[in-house]
Amino acid sequence: MSGVSWNWRYYLAVSTAFLCNMSLGILTLESYGYNEVGLTMALRVSARFSIILFVIAFAISSLYKLVHNKFIKWFFVRRRIVGVAFAAAHAVHLGFIVALYLEVPKVTLNSPSPFYEVVGGGVGFLVIFAMVYTSFDGPSTKLGRVRWKFLHTHGSYYIWAIFVFCFAEAFIRDSKTLRSKAIANLHPNIYYYPFVLLLFSALLLRIYITKRQIDKT
Repeated sequence: MSGVSWNWRYYLAVSTAFLCNMSLGILTLESYGYNEVGLTMALRVSARFSIILFVIAFAISSLYKLVHNKFIKWFFVRRRIVGVAFAAAHAVHLGFIVALYLEVPKVTLNSPSPFYEVVGGGVGFLVIFAMVYTSFDGPSTKLGRVRWKFLHTHGSYYIWAIFVFCFAEAFIRDSKTLRSKAIANLHPNIYYYPFVLLLFSALLLRIYITKRQIDKT
């Protein structure tokens, strides 16, 4: 459970994740403009970049128990770094959420389920912050092994659920063109499928490994 011994290489990796996602968002805004369409597209692009990092952090321990090679081991050893890199990248996503609420308040506040978005998503970001904070040596030691494991296990499942919920809601919005026909046309529903498949594959892998461990005991 001991925290990662951080050095400049790890900080560089986390900073790179943040800057890459920010760059993708800025390029998206350059393409579509600083408006409802552009900010919504930037939201989606930033979320997808974050999801890739999240899935690696979420599933790498289970994958390493199933497949042993140097490539997977490299990520397994650095899984907490990947988790912090995900949080840094997802901070960009949070920035675009705030920008959208400020730029198009009527659209965002009249969305089908603002309560679930604000409260559920807000709790999700708090969970991410708590998990990042306890990825460092001092806080992880103070928290204790049992509480640390509870936070990081249940927290990761909560973040997974938030991603799935947000995809489902965006899918419904686009299907009913509740926000903008331009957004629905620019982002067909088929674009959701690879990332939903990635999320559920990671979940099934964790379930499989957990069941296999239980069967061995």
